[in-house]
Amino acid sequence: MDQEVKAFFLDLDHERLADVLDRYERKFGSDKRAYAEQTFPRWRSGDRQMSGLIAGRLFDLLPPIMPIDLKLRIVEGLFEKAGNSNTNYVLVPMDTDPADVVRFVDETCFEYLSDVGIDTSIKRQFDWLSGEDAAVAERLFKHSMQVTFDAKKAASAAMMAQLDRDRVMHADTIKGITSTIRLQQHEVHIKRTDAVEEMRTVDHWTFDRGGRPHTTPLSDSGWGWIMLVLSGIGALIVLANQ
Repeated sequence: MDQEVKAFFLDLDHERLADVLDRYERKFGSDKRAYAEQTFPRWRSGDRQMSGLIAGRLFDLLPPIMPIDLKLRIVEGLFEKAGNSNTNYVLVPMDTDPADVVRFVDETCFEYLSDVGIDTSIKRQFDWLSGEDAAVAERLFKHSMQVTFDAKKAASAAMMAQLDRDRVMHADTIKGITSTIRLQQHEVHIKRTDAVEEMRTVDHWTFDRGGRPHTTPLSDSGWGWIMLVLSGIGALIVLANQ
């Protein structure tokens, strides 16, 4: 987003730049306006970098003159980067239909995506883009809904295709195949296994074992514990006779 906004600012014509600087002067003073006006050619040429403080102040004034198509592109970019990095692991029975897997993942792992497609991590930028223009706010709102819908639909389609492909191409080793779906910063890993009777989310270690319980050689048989106890008793007897 920052690079798109910066490129838009540096590409302003004389009239629109004057409008931004007029509002900049009213808000921050004539000396700040004089510095920005004097330094603008060097910012544009790349000879001088804008400080974060100055960039933030100037960019805050841009939404009223930004074209709607740029705002829509920014909304899409915000959506792609929204949310915290997250990973889920899902085990599904061997004969589960891919459509059921898609539905389960959507309802269980992606439930945080609201219908409006705006989470708290991008709400501030969304408010900045719309400003006090109700018409722009409504259009951005509708666009964010469409972005969410399209992303979830594409993710579901990709998951369906991968699950179907794995089932056909790796029928003999399907238990060893992991399918992965990505949406925003979120990854969901899916594995078929005969160790579960219904779909469920699990931790990473359970996922790696395919849902099978962790066992040790001694716990595989009750005789293991008996032999361990007898060995300990035998060792004590030997020590006592020395």
